[in-house]
Amino acid sequence: MTGSFQDRAHGFWSLEIIERTFSIQPIRFPYIPTFLSFREGPAIVNAFEKLKIRPDILLIDGAGINHPRCAGIATHIGVALDIPTIGITKKILCGEGAQPANVGDSSSLVLHG
Repeated sequence: MTGSFQDRAHGFWSLEIIERTFSIQPIRFPYIPTFLSFREGPAIVNAFEKLKIRPDILLIDGAGINHPRCAGIATHIGVALDIPTIGITKKILCGEGAQPANVGDSSSLVLHG
């Protein structure tokens, strides 16, 4: 782990961006629903590897375990990089649950009872 605790905690509490990187790569996999990690994963891994400070956790725009195969892009990236991830999706891919009433609220997703 790099960076002092104070530096890391400051970024967390202030929501200040500590570091930014990106990766532009040719697409080598077609768009197939539920296979996003094979299309976008290589660029995410490449951008992550450019970071000077390793984050404690990644928030990924895509599914984690709420995926028909229980392993969406967030899970795939977490395993590939050996880092905890949280998948943040715009819609429920599988299971059922109530839409949270307010921003910041949560509700349970239930799959197969």
